[in-house]
Amino acid sequence: MASVCIICKENKKGAPVIDDIVISTIRSVKQKLGVASNNTLVVCKDCMEQHLEKRRGFEKTLLHYGVLAGVMALVLILLSRSIQGFLLALLLGLFIVSFSIFKYHPDTAQKK
Repeated sequence: MASVCIICKENKKGAPVIDDIVISTIRSVKQKLGVASNNTLVVCKDCMEQHLEKRRGFEKTLLHYGVLAGVMALVLILLSRSIQGFLLALLLGLFIVSFSIFKYHPDTAQKK
């Protein structure tokens, strides 16, 4: 298997990317479709700064959506005061937090 940098897309050695649920899901879909290349994903030293910037952006977005979802869920729970309101607030919160996937950037095993 080749080691491919996720930023510059070249075959290089570097810090390995953690296989989280998003990457595992993408890999399984690609394997089922028969288009998987099974590369080892890394971040090379030259691209580490850019990677860290993108990762910080994703974490910031995730935090913002999480706070927004929490506030909206709390308001909904306080207004309805029922189990249906609680379940609706939970689903709404998960839906809002799921928007952060559009800015997703994976983490590396080694921190700098």
